Amino acid sequence: MLEANYEQIPDLHFNIELLAIDSPHVACRLRLRLSSVKRCGYPR
Repeated sequence: MLEANYEQIPDLHFNIELLAIDSPHVACRLRLRLSSVKRCGYPR
């Protein structure tokens, strides 16, 4: 998903806020920061 939208969100930056591992499962909470170059179809 992120690779396909790189041209629309070139300044994408994300931080892993929480990482939980209980083998064989992995879960994480990400915080994304971005600004789109053009409208991506989502309401503002």
